[in-house]
Amino acid sequence: NSYKVEMMEAGETGASTGWTVACSKTQTPGIRVKALKPGRSYMFRVACLNGKNANAFSYASDPIATLHADWYRNKLGTELVKKNGGTATSDVLKNKMVLLYFSAHWCPPCRQ
Repeated sequence: NSYKVEMMEAGETGASTGWTVACSKTQTPGIRVKALKPGRSYMFRVACLNGKNANAFSYASDPIATLHADWYRNKLGTELVKKNGGTATSDVLKNKMVLLYFSAHWCPPCRQ
């Protein structure tokens, strides 16, 4: 199955006019959404694609808040532990993209 995902900033009016396409077609359980505004909340909905047409959309998700970079810095600190056991400070990582991977031991796709 393929899915279409739409999003809308929480608090917008017009349930049918405020939705924009976040991903036109995906087969994976997660998508990456870019250009979200820090400190704002967004709702998402999903429809199963039947050929080129989307079936009815799901109910909207609860609002999901984006976080400011300061929130991450306060929670994660200013150093990251590297694979080799060493650390990388925020000075070394400044202006570089850092990807964090989290998984759950109880999640079947995460265990693969």
